[in-house]
Amino acid sequence: MSNENFILHEWEKEQLDALVEDEKKKRLIQEGIEQGLEQGSKQEKLEIAKNMLVEKINIETISKVTNLSKAEIEKLK
Repeated sequence: MSNENFILHEWEKEQLDALVEDEKKKRLIQEGIEQGLEQGSKQEKLEIAKNMLVEKINIETISKVTNLSKAEIEKLK
């Protein structure tokens, strides 16, 4: 293998490693975004449930509307 070929292979390996790292970063960012969206959705459901409790709506109905468990709603009281 000539010195030029060796240098080219090293450059290709570095480029491939950089691409792999970029894909890992993109995947982590996407996972973070998805987690944030899930947390935001959960928080919104909790706020809705709190408002419904203030309006004296029964827990079973709140659970059906928000998809929160009855135990989660009880904690909000």
